[in-house]
Amino acid sequence: MGADTGSKLLVFFVTRTRHADSTQNYSYEQRVKAFYVKGIYHTGLDEFDRQVVFVDIAQIQNLNFWTSKQVGGFEVTCKNFKKVDENEAAINKVIGQDLEATSIRKVNSAIFSWLDLQNTNAAIIIILMVIVSAIAMVSALIVLILENANMIGVLKALGMTNWGIQKIFIMDGAYLILLGLFFGNAAGLSLCWLQSHYGLIKLSQETYYISQVPIYLNWKYIIALNGGAFIACMLMLILPSFITSRIKPAVTLKYE
Repeated sequence: MGADTGSKLLVFFVTRTRHADSTQNYSYEQRVKAFYVKGIYHTGLDEFDRQVVFVDIAQIQNLNFWTSKQVGGFEVTCKNFKKVDENEAAINKVIGQDLEATSIRKVNSAIFSWLDLQNTNAAIIIILMVIVSAIAMVSALIVLILENANMIGVLKALGMTNWGIQKIFIMDGAYLILLGLFFGNAAGLSLCWLQSHYGLIKLSQETYYISQVPIYLNWKYIIALNGGAFIACMLMLILPSFITSRIKPAVTLKYE
């Protein structure tokens, strides 16, 4: 519209009024009201930005011949967003047939479909990262075992059990995993902090509805993710550790 802060806008309204002598006959009146632009917001949601303006509710009540207690709708906030559909059904049972409650999921279905897609992508990426990390740890442990085959032969010759030798390499693998988690968390959380404060990575608002990559740090999720990754990698280290049981002291010591 080419309007800027301080611009004057003439807004036309078509108001329905009911005749005083009838309960069913209505007439329509065109009214005009001058508004001044006091500020311009930009949410990144193109459809919302083009269609929605914020004005004093008293202006709307006056134009529609409403009383100060009449409004066009109410907004109900849910503490638990997972129950939004359940609350919608409960509210519709209370307000009757003349009114209708609609959940935010239905009003902005495109946005929530996009968010669900992002959650799916995040889950797939996390699973792939854990698998790649576990495979890397398995490979490292196998190489470590093969490089120390002579040591394993000596330990067996001295009477150490297969399980005792397995525990040595599993504990060594656990140390490497914890070391990797420490440096990985230090680097990752540092990048997240920089992004949350400075917005280094930008996004196209037309595609993603936001201008930069959002960051949400929740220590419960971080601890759960690290714990899950550690347990998954440890479980995958158990199988390659059985290679130590196939190493024979007579063969390894022969070439010592």
